[in-house]
Amino acid sequence: MIKKYISKNILFLFTLSIMSLLMMFTVFSSEILSSINLVCKYNGKTIENMEIRLYKAADVINGEIIVKPCFDEVALDLKQLTDTDDTKGVAERVRLLLLASDLKPDKITATDQFGKAFFSQLEDGIYYIESVKFLDEEKEYMITPLVLSVPQKQFGANDVYDIDVIPKIMERNVEQTSKTTNVITEETTTVETTTVDFTTIEQIPKTTDNTPGLPQTGLKTMNVVLIGCFGIVLTLLGVRILKNEE
Repeated sequence: MIKKYISKNILFLFTLSIMSLLMMFTVFSSEILSSINLVCKYNGKTIENMEIRLYKAADVINGEIIVKPCFDEVALDLKQLTDTDDTKGVAERVRLLLLASDLKPDKITATDQFGKAFFSQLEDGIYYIESVKFLDEEKEYMITPLVLSVPQKQFGANDVYDIDVIPKIMERNVEQTSKTTNVITEETTTVETTTVDFTTIEQIPKTTDNTPGLPQTGLKTMNVVLIGCFGIVLTLLGVRILKNEE
């Protein structure tokens, strides 16, 4: 009788420990992460293979905005961001600060054949996004730098964690002529700049993420399945042992 009682308690404690481990794993892995999805087009033309860079300018921890040291000069502006229409001047100031520093981008990607660039697994914070100049058929394209708060704050609605953006695209028409002498080559360049004046946030089809995961979390579905199966197998094994003892 005592042996049977001990066996039951061991089985109960063992099962409880497995369930607790699974719950802890889920809680610690379920931080809500965000994404930014950009579509880069100019007058209907898809801008493909344009390099897009993302910098994290500030962290948001328990509602407090903590600006990174490199961006101290614009800390007040970053803390007062409301929506994308208010970020044009801030983005330009951030761009100038980056030019004077050796800070590396947190993430780099390139637009695909549809002009899409996708950044995922983003923690809460304030991000700066810019592009590298892209030359195509003697025309130069780049996005106007922008600053975004992640998640996106919207009045009268829940926070948006998956942010869709159509950035403003600048086009430069570059015409080059060369004058060559025996020892010197001179190059003159005439630049005509036009701009599509819009930056909007709207719903855009997402690029495909081939790694399965639970929605809005960093927790991989396979990890949950494996731990769950492991717990079930061990529980069944304990039940079988208990029956044999009876």
